[in-house]
Amino acid sequence: ISTTITIIINTFSFCVVIFAFAFELFFGGKDPVPSLKASLGAFLGFIFGTGIKIIASGVMMFYIISFLK
Repeated sequence: ISTTITIIINTFSFCVVIFAFAFELFFGGKDPVPSLKASLGAFLGFIFGTGIKIIASGVMMFYIISFLK
């Protein structure tokens, strides 16, 4: 199951980088270097946001399970 989750996360993160780069490049009218910086910022925001959500879910699950015992 961890392989499936890894494939899904990698697919979404790759799409975030590609689409952020494409939209900044074509619709933002920017050069490739600032577009690449913006897409990497979107990627890092996606990764950190996902990590924070997973950590928060784990903490909540811990407290719920410990409360039910």
